[in-house]
Amino acid sequence: MKISFLTFACPQWSVPQIIEAAKRHHYHGIDFRTDEGHAHGVETTATKTFRAEVRRRLADANLESPCLASSMYMNASQSLDDAPARIELAADIGCKGIRVFCGPAPDDKATPEVIKTVGERLRAMAEQSAPAGVEVWLEAHDTLVRGVDA
Repeated sequence: MKISFLTFACPQWSVPQIIEAAKRHHYHGIDFRTDEGHAHGVETTATKTFRAEVRRRLADANLESPCLASSMYMNASQSLDDAPARIELAADIGCKGIRVFCGPAPDDKATPEVIKTVGERLRAMAEQSAPAGVEVWLEAHDTLVRGVDA
């Protein structure tokens, strides 16, 4: 089994600091949290040069970045508009997947309508991300916390 850690635990660290800690503590990978303005700079606004440097540093350290941890809420109307930039970022740094949430719903209930909407958007995002070799991973969180609903 391979073990990764999420950079949400170290928002003030740079990419070299994160990689050094991953190596020191014998992790196999790093899940970069994006959309939060953390010091590592793995954001949709990062340049192609920076993204390539992150990917190179991970490879040089024999580490992976299996998941780009996003703040995307699939229940939000703009989710599919936000998807391409995150798909491109994930592909550029070598992530296999993008983690997304359902997001808030009225009364925080996973109603049939919410489940249908999120399911349709997940399918559409997966169709967008497939050519880049990136999967969409739904975290059981917030409204869709029960496996049966997810």
